[in-house]
Formats: sequence, structure tokens, C-alpha cells
Amino acid sequence: MTRIASAFLATLALLIGCASSEKSPEPAREAPAAESRSSDGLHWTERAYPTGDRRTSVVVLESGTPAEVSAGTRYEYVLRVTNLTDQNLDNVVVLDKPQGNFQLSGSRPQTEDGRNLRWNLGSLRGRQAKEITVTGSALGAGHVTHCAEVDWNSVFCSTTQVVKPALTISSTATAAILVCDPIVRSVTVSNSGTGTTRNIVIEERLPDGISTLEGKSNVSHTLLALEPGESKTFSWREKAARTGRYSSVASARADGGLSARSGEAWTTVTRPVLVLEKQGTKKTYRGRTIAYDMTLRNTGDGEARDVVVTENLPADTKFVQASEGGTLDGGVVRWRLGSMAPGAARTFNMRISSEGAARVRSTTTANAYCADAVSATAETDVTGIAAILLEVKDLDDPIELGGVTTYLITVTNQGSTPDTNIQIVVDLEDTMGYVSSAGSTKADQVGRRVTFRPLASLAAGEKAEWRVEVKAVSEGDVRIRVAMTSNQRSRPVEETESTTFFK
Repeated sequence: MTRIASAFLATLALLIGCASSEKSPEPAREAPAAESRSSDGLHWTERAYPTGDRRTSVVVLESGTPAEVSAGTRYEYVLRVTNLTDQNLDNVVVLDKPQGNFQLSGSRPQTEDGRNLRWNLGSLRGRQAKEITVTGSALGAGHVTHCAEVDWNSVFCSTTQVVKPALTISSTATAAILVCDPIVRSVTVSNSGTGTTRNIVIEERLPDGISTLEGKSNVSHTLLALEPGESKTFSWREKAARTGRYSSVASARADGGLSARSGEAWTTVTRPVLVLEKQGTKKTYRGRTIAYDMTLRNTGDGEARDVVVTENLPADTKFVQASEGGTLDGGVVRWRLGSMAPGAARTFNMRISSEGAARVRSTTTANAYCADAVSATAETDVTGIAAILLEVKDLDDPIELGGVTTYLITVTNQGSTPDTNIQIVVDLEDTMGYVSSAGSTKADQVGRRVTFRPLASLAAGEKAEWRVEVKAVSEGDVRIRVAMTSNQRSRPVEETESTTFFK
């Protein structure tokens, strides 16, 4: 703003005391009406500028002078300037031009000009007042006239705030996951400056092999504004197409050429890989225990969690036992092995038996979270055994010479499989005479040998019988010898029976 003296009133003339009869050396300038009062033994006169009313003016100038003094006697008078506004007034200058026979002795503060008294009061804060005390004397009788002026600059300030927005961005991602788990990625953009950041665009290009759950390889978000100190976080989920170590960088740009890049956010993607090995009894007999031993390995680079191994009990088999807590439930043997770290191995086994199956096919399957299921199979040939019992018994003993006795030949299959092509051959001593033969098959007799024709098959648990009738020819302890052959026997089974012939 220009000087008030120029804009409102250039010059203030203040008459102190009674009006002088002498003419002022300068023509009087228009000034607001003055108000008078008496206080503290002084006669006070004031004027408010520029309107003459304190309520609507900027500054008021007050003077306090004694009503009457003696010639040659020193006296004081006061000038007071008050800022009526809340704004600072700069370069406040009071100028007093004594007229008549006044002689200056001094002033507080010191005047700059001894003839035309001038004080530069500097600045007046809002509502502040400053006083000037002048000391002097009148050299002779009459009137002393003081013409005072006040001048100032009123500075009105408007402020333009200078701000400096700033843009920062950070990116985080799940550090380690299995390939079937989602990657959770978060990007945080912040305004770390002092002004509003506007029209922000956040972008992140995903690495090859990584995409959002919707299949996108680029992610973009927009923000209208970020206030100073404000942050905004965006999160989304991604999936990995394969194992590996991946990194990505997020970027942001905004009005005013602002831009920022995040650091690399790394994610390691792993997968468990199960390998199952199985060994078992190759061949056994019915009713005997069949052993299966399994080894499960995790050859992948990720942890195998919730590992479960199962086996459907093969048909015509009976569960005996299982190690490592394996249990039978509804025809399924199940092992719950928990977690397996990369490179870990677990060994376990199962024992079963078979009464009827000719071949047992045992298949074990292993499953774990995020791992492909694997299976292993082992086969066991199960055969029966034809356990043939040959018995020979004389029905009458002792036998008087000329008498007849019968030898009962019994074959019992005590095994678990049929015996086939069973043939009985009976040899008589010369103390005996052949009489007759009968049984499960017909016999052919040549000399002292009786040969029964082969029996095609004898099932497990069944019996076959043959009879040979002989006559006592010579006395003594005699023997009958019976030999049995079959397809399941590599050597003949022989049995004898003793009988006493007497005279």
C-alpha cells in the first residue's frame, strides 16, 4: 500500500496550545477535526487519521502540553502516536515545526533535526503506541506554536505458500510360497512432501511366469490426490506358473513431473515332488505273511505338507499290521505322515496274508498338499501246497497161515492246493499171496506188484482210499510196502505196514 500521507492525508498540522497571532510560515493543510481534553496537568489534543474517527481511522496523534509556562522556564510536552489497526505500520515519522520564540533543550527519543524536530519511530505493531517527550523553553512572552506532521507506510501482506510435493513408492510380496499358493503383493504410494500430489498413476509389470489371478501381467491403479503425509496401499494376489525366484518393481508418476520407483520385491516359488518306492514278497504260500516295504521321498524344493499314504487292501487278503501308525479303516490302510522337508525320506511297511488269491497286486498311493500324487505297485505270487499224508493200515493182525487180511491205504491232502496225478504202487513180500484190490482207482497186478491207476486230482482237505487183500502164505513178521507219486512230489512218498503171520 502507498503511504497513507499520500493516499489519505499528506500532512498533519497540529496546533499545540492557543492559536498564535503570528501567521504560520506554511499554509495550513486540511486535517481531520481535533478533539481536546485535560489530563495529568496537560492539555491533550488528538486527531485520528484519515477519517477523524478512531473507529474508522488508521492512526491517532495525540499531544499533551502545559496550558501556561513562564518565559525562560524549561517545560515538557508529549507527542503520542498510536496504531489503531491490527496491521503493522512502517516508517512512522513525526515532524514538529516550532514557531515563535521556543528553544529546544532535548527530546526522548533523540530528534534527528534540531530546527524542524523530526523523529523516525520505525514500525508500529498493531495497536502499539509510542511517545515522544520534548523539553524546551520560551525565550519571551507571547505564544509558542508547534506544527506537527505524521507520516507512515501501511504494509498489507498477502502470502503465497510455496510447497514441494514428493512421491515415494514401496512394493512387498510374499517371500516364499508353494507353486499352488497365491502370492500376495502390496504397493504403497506416499506423499512425503509439503503439498498435495495429484493425478497419481501406479504401475507394476509382473515378471514372466507370474500373473494376477485374473491372468493379467500388468497391474495399474490411479489416485486423484494424496495430501502431505498421506499414504495409500493397493494389494492383490498373483499366481506362479512354475517354480523359481521372481522379482518386480513398482513405479508411480504424478502431476508436476513427479515419479518414483520401488525397490525389487522378491518371491521364491517352490514345489514338493514325491517319489515312492515299494518292494514286497515275490512268492509265498497261502496263509503265509506277505511283506511290503515302502520308502517315500520328497525330491522337490518345497515342503510337502499333510502327507497321506493309502492302500486299498487287495482282494482275498487279510490285514496283519502296518508300521508308522498305519491303520485299517473300511478296507483302506492309511498312514498320516505329517510334513516332509525337501530331501526328507520316510520308510514304512505293511504285512498282509492271502488264503485264496493266486496273485496279490498291492498298490500304494502317496498324496501331499501341492504335490502330484504318486503310486507304486508290487505283486506277489501266492501258491498253495499239496501236503499229502499217506497212511497204510492192516485191518486184521495177526493172521493165521491160510487166512486173509486187508490193507487199507489212505491218502489225505492236508495242504492248500489240489494234488494231481496221484498213483499208488504196492509191493508184496513172498510170504503173501495176492487176493484182490479195490479203491478210488482200478488196479493192475503183475506178480507181487499191484499198481493202481493214477487219481487225476485230490483237492485240499479231501481223502482217497485203496484196499489190497492178501493171503498169509508163510509165517513170520511180514511187510507190505506202499509208494505214492504225484505231480506235486519230486520224490515218491513211501510207507510200510508190518503184520504177523503165524501157524
